Amino acid sequence: MPKYILQEMPDMQGDGKRKVYPKLDAYRLLDTEDFVKEVHNYHHVYSPSLIESVLMDVADVLRRKLSDGYTVKIDDIGTFSLSLAFNDKKSDELIRDDDRMMRRGVEVSNINFKADPKFLKRLKRETHLEREMPGVKKITKCEYTREQRIERALRAIKRHGFITLTDYAAINNLSRTYASQDLKEISSDPTSPITSSGRGSHKVWVRRLS
Repeated sequence: MPKYILQEMPDMQGDGKRKVYPKLDAYRLLDTEDFVKEVHNYHHVYSPSLIESVLMDVADVLRRKLSDGYTVKIDDIGTFSLSLAFNDKKSDELIRDDDRMMRRGVEVSNINFKADPKFLKRLKRETHLEREMPGVKKITKCEYTREQRIERALRAIKRHGFITLTDYAAINNLSRTYASQDLKEISSDPTSPITSSGRGSHKVWVRRLS
């Protein structure tokens, strides 16, 4: 039975609001070898070597069809498609109507996956969650206020022209998860001096043009 904990997010905005969210207390990773054994135990007619070969073929065909521009739907599992991003650190803001961004390069940044509704419905019905511990697990409070974090980020942007998620987390002593959430809230505020540029692994944060 899956277990979960309730975890309190740090006060990112300094407004005194205490937000709590459930987090899965995951078991160990089930790797390919373990997964093949599980499938074999589920249906003994298929040998482990055959199961592994089929999985490898599925991965190969999936990769080839995605690289050809297809969106791939596998019934009772879900739909796979490509996620794209600019492969440079230039601004993604369109300044002029006639700007065709001719010198911009694009690459695959990730794979989108959307679970099949029937798969998700069965998963919800068959999953019975159990709470691992009473109370709420607290995360260390942020060392700096949001205003201080923005100011520290702006100093880094002034030196380098931009700041990455890793840099922002490091200079403000935050985990990547909370640094990501903090930057998302900051950049979505039109009055903030910081905005985002790029997507996926090439996403950076820069000073907002007035």
